[in-house]
Amino acid sequence: MLTMQKIPNYAVLRAQGIPAAYLIGATIDQAVVLMVSGTLGALLLMIASKAVMPSSVPMLINWPLTGILSLALVVLGVAGSLLPVRMISRIDPLDAMR
Repeated sequence: MLTMQKIPNYAVLRAQGIPAAYLIGATIDQAVVLMVSGTLGALLLMIASKAVMPSSVPMLINWPLTGILSLALVVLGVAGSLLPVRMISRIDPLDAMR
């Protein structure tokens, strides 16, 4: 969705001579940073909430499962960022002039 909103910006960048490969790489890099920081933030909140909970509340964190699910979340998020790659590669720089 964000890529569709940025199409005019991408068209201007392409008209300025920025290669499509650079824009695609930047999109994937942003997705990696967002997914990793979001996952790490969620893990930190999980640890903090466990520390704040009273000991009478049963709470067990299965670290191997949590690690696998966190990795899967990051991988799927980055894979989802590959969907707009086709859209970015088809942007016509002349669209920025219209």
